[in-house]
Amino acid sequence: MDIDYLALETAFQDSSYDRAYWLNRETGEVLVFDDWTESEARQLASPYDTDDPDIRLAWCVLWLDGEIESEDPDESAKEHEMVKAIMAPMIRVPQADPHDDYNLMVEFAATVGDRHLREVLEVALDGRGAFRRFKNVLARYPEERERWFEFRDEELRQEIDAWLEAIGLLEAEGDE
Repeated sequence: MDIDYLALETAFQDSSYDRAYWLNRETGEVLVFDDWTESEARQLASPYDTDDPDIRLAWCVLWLDGEIESEDPDESAKEHEMVKAIMAPMIRVPQADPHDDYNLMVEFAATVGDRHLREVLEVALDGRGAFRRFKNVLARYPEERERWFEFRDEELRQEIDAWLEAIGLLEAEGDE
């Protein structure tokens, strides 16, 4: 199975509460539940009334939350089986935590060799607006800015790999 790693990176970095991401453990596809997919799903009588997997997922999530229901008890039993089948391979991608991003910037600042730049970054990270100030400082130091991106990307890859390993989609290093 090929996991859509780029979409998974996006999901892991999205700390908004406007979207939720799901990974299909059978296909490797990353699906999104957001305002648009929710709106589209509410217009459907069944999850099979669309070819769009994001809208199909949204319909199922709404059904599971009790926001879409059938008036016919026989239909409800069929819907339950449909939803169960669609959701069986799905696993919710963990919600990103902005505090983790902040802690990562603090960790990076501690690795900066230039004492002056390290101190400037530490000051930038103090208080509200730390993310913007951190980015502004690094904008004046292109080499350190590039190192920051590499540092952040490597941490993200490790976090994703650890999660994939925990859910059984990636073997631990050394396991064969």
